[in-house]
Amino acid sequence: MLALLTFFAACSKDVNIVLPAFTQEYVVDGEIEQGKPPMVFVTTNTSYFGTTDSLTMINSIVIPNAIVTVSDGEHSEVLTKTFLPDYMPPIGYVGSTIIGEIGKTYHLTVVINGKTLSATTSIPEPIHYDSIYFKLQPSEDSLGLLWPTLTTPANKELYFRIFTKRQTKDKRFMPLRRGSVYDDATFEGQTVTFSLGRSRANLDNITNISFGGRFGGFFKLADTITVRTCTIDKESYDFWKAMEREKSTNNNPFSSPVSIPSNIIGGLGAWTGYGADYETVIAK
Repeated sequence: MLALLTFFAACSKDVNIVLPAFTQEYVVDGEIEQGKPPMVFVTTNTSYFGTTDSLTMINSIVIPNAIVTVSDGEHSEVLTKTFLPDYMPPIGYVGSTIIGEIGKTYHLTVVINGKTLSATTSIPEPIHYDSIYFKLQPSEDSLGLLWPTLTTPANKELYFRIFTKRQTKDKRFMPLRRGSVYDDATFEGQTVTFSLGRSRANLDNITNISFGGRFGGFFKLADTITVRTCTIDKESYDFWKAMEREKSTNNNPFSSPVSIPSNIIGGLGAWTGYGADYETVIAK
């Protein structure tokens, strides 16, 4: 055994991994929904080994001097820098005169210190559930999931993203915790019923992160829940699907790397048009 260990020790070799230099990029996270003004967050990316605390994010990642313009082909508006306390980072750019309309295309331009980023998105026709109800989970006396039924149109590709919010409990809509982005490739033109749980960021506390935990992922009796189901275009679907796939690896260094596409020309991120449908359910 000693001889074998000595053999392997003699064969060992130091491996020096040279990491590529960090390249700073501008990142855009913007959306526009029918009946609402555009909202855009502009930040920079950070080094993998950089500091990521919230103070650093606000002080050095947020871009406070961007010129953000949205146009619908007829009118354009320069968005106003706004404090948004329910978001992180809490500084974004919000419009007031341009309001989203179904079927329209919207052009985004962001100018930062002489550099221009641009993107285009559209707002698809929303979908509407046939029905949606709350059902207690087996072996639970007060916890359950939502069960919507949806009929999708035939011969039409459908891409959508789902958010939930509990009234009086959650500050804003958040995407589903076990994947919020879907297409209808496997059920196009059919009627399907599926379950919806609570959003990842709308859990009560850190002890409830596990879906199998006492409250994690479930709604409770007497909750008033609003589901925001949004149709999106293919480019937006590709971005958000890849983002969720990346998050699902939990920073596992042995997982396959994910290439995240972007519709932002000159930068990273996404400019997403949402055709939103809202359904409110009382858990009972």
